[in-house]
Amino acid sequence: MGRAWKTIVLLGLLSLAFGPRAQAQLDTLSQRLLQLDQALREAVALRVLEVARYLVSVEDEAALPRQFALFPAYPNPFRRQATIRFQVPEPVRARLEVYDVLGRRVGVLLDEELRPGVYEVRFEAQSLASGLYFYRLTAGDFVQQRKMILIK
Repeated sequence: MGRAWKTIVLLGLLSLAFGPRAQAQLDTLSQRLLQLDQALREAVALRVLEVARYLVSVEDEAALPRQFALFPAYPNPFRRQATIRFQVPEPVRARLEVYDVLGRRVGVLLDEELRPGVYEVRFEAQSLASGLYFYRLTAGDFVQQRKMILIK
């Protein structure tokens, strides 16, 4: 192998790698086992292990949203519940509300301080009648509204 071997007292090995990208890498790790017989003659066994290294967590600024956005609800039309996704690029107080076609507020799904990121909120509509509903995201100066259809 050409490299100097280091004597270790480990019987097992766990290796985690952290880096700027969420990707898996495969490395090869060689481990030499030294055995001595009763005459103290050594016999060397070489064992090669495959070690997969996975990123566990990283705060990558490039992956954070760069602008506010409110995405289409899905599924749409929906029967009992819909998922609403949105993103915020900076710390902000956000409010997500649902209105009926007459402009009456039927629910406040979110009203809190958020960190930059992409969020999902589930809208449960068991107690509402079929029809057209609007959902509105207000986050700082950003306001956007979209529509969704409830079919029972």
